[in-house]
Amino acid sequence: MKKRQLFIIFILLFCTGCPAPYRHLYKEGVRYCVTDGLFKSRWEDYYERAMSCYSGGFYNEALIDIDKAIAIRKHEKDERMVRTHGMHYIDCFVNRDKGLILYALKQYDKAKNQLEVSIQHEPSDKAFHYLDLTRKELIDKSSKSQPVIHLEMPETKQTVFRTNAFPLIVSGYAIDQDYIESIIIHKKPVFIECSQKKIEFNVPLHLKEGHHNIRLIARNLHQMSSEKIISVHIDRSGPMVYINKCDHGICGKVIDSLPHMNLF
Repeated sequence: MKKRQLFIIFILLFCTGCPAPYRHLYKEGVRYCVTDGLFKSRWEDYYERAMSCYSGGFYNEALIDIDKAIAIRKHEKDERMVRTHGMHYIDCFVNRDKGLILYALKQYDKAKNQLEVSIQHEPSDKAFHYLDLTRKELIDKSSKSQPVIHLEMPETKQTVFRTNAFPLIVSGYAIDQDYIESIIIHKKPVFIECSQKKIEFNVPLHLKEGHHNIRLIARNLHQMSSEKIISVHIDRSGPMVYINKCDHGICGKVIDSLPHMNLF
């Protein structure tokens, strides 16, 4: 009997400093809020368990665990290849992933702050994507704002811009208070890493000689769009000159695609 009592006391004393086991959380027969290995109350254990909770849709539990991971780690930066213990390394995106959890909880202002912090530390496609989603939720749904496109091209009074440039550089910027999401120039998308209120562009176009209508489209996060069309005539060839003998000297003709020419 004494041996049994001592054994029970030993077990109770041993478990006093151990973390309380997390309650079993299931969804559709799958257990969540788990770690691959033994839970040792290290920051990476809380981080792993938080993301397991998140993947199962247990967002409140996920937020508690990721806050615990941040508090224990005492290093707020998101980083790749962070050493945990021994020769073990993981990508640590606690700010980004906390932003994902807050987005799922519809705490959009807090989510936006966490995602922006993450991007400052270590940019990632997932952080940019969720920052756009968060901005969509925060901007005024009743807004009818449309993008405004500004072109930075030589001033001309003519309706058709004439040039011999190769390539033709189309440059300028688009602005919108509801964030520019995409810009398309002559069916060519401009690379935009993340939506911004002002996006600059500088796109080379390799156009053949002749007349071209270049269409520019800018779209904001509400899918409101504006467009602008530039009429361009590309002329890289000089006039064709034909010389013939005439009864009274030399005669000929000059042919060119442009209607106005100067003869010297």
